Amino acid sequence: ENRQEGGDDLDDNLKYNFAEGSSEEEDSDAELDEVAAKPILKIPKPVGVLKELVALGPEEDIPFTIAVSSSLDNFNHLLDSQSLERQATILERMRLCNHVSLSKENKEPSKMLYSYLFDRLVLLASSTDKDAVSMDVINLLIQPIYDLTWDNLDNFAFNTFKSYIVKMNQKLHQCIANNGSNAWSTEELIMLRVIAYIWPASDRRHSIITPVTMTMGQYLFWHPIKNSKDLITKLFITNLLRIYIAPAKRYISE
Repeated sequence: ENRQEGGDDLDDNLKYNFAEGSSEEEDSDAELDEVAAKPILKIPKPVGVLKELVALGPEEDIPFTIAVSSSLDNFNHLLDSQSLERQATILERMRLCNHVSLSKENKEPSKMLYSYLFDRLVLLASSTDKDAVSMDVINLLIQPIYDLTWDNLDNFAFNTFKSYIVKMNQKLHQCIANNGSNAWSTEELIMLRVIAYIWPASDRRHSIITPVTMTMGQYLFWHPIKNSKDLITKLFITNLLRIYIAPAKRYISE
């Protein structure tokens, strides 16, 4: 799903058009009363023990209850054999069946699922076979990662992204120290865009957004331009920085 620059996809969902005038206010109150009368949807608690879905035919019915895969290989094998639509269904059911709101014991399975999603995202972003990996496959993973990021997972999501950012920073500094080129590949550029979607760029200071913004500024200032790829990468990062700094009205000298 596309986000408007400097905005938030949730904004449109949270807006409410408060009408002016007594007659319109009465209609609005009636609508609110009608909504309040409706039952609140809750995540249903699965019955019985969840079973891992190791293999599934492309035409087989997808179980409604699915345990988190026992390994990253099993997770990738399961998704690779399915269409994008079926992959989305599997991920949604796997996430909801192991949601932390159902049981405290679901924190560990949810952390495993988050780790699988993140590792799969990095794997696909770093793939050199662009014919086999499309942006649609990568975009499919972003929404469940976003949803799990804001579940109560004891800062697991924060630590996962923090570790990746540290590696990016180390890779950049090593390249600069060796007077190298192409410090970041397509993988890092895709992950930078994902970070801007997952974490709030509207915060003035943020434990993820702030260091990422500084790292991109260092890339623009210190990384040499030795070929056309370096130039294109810097242009991409420059445009991406606008998404990072615009919501909070930040300023970077680079």
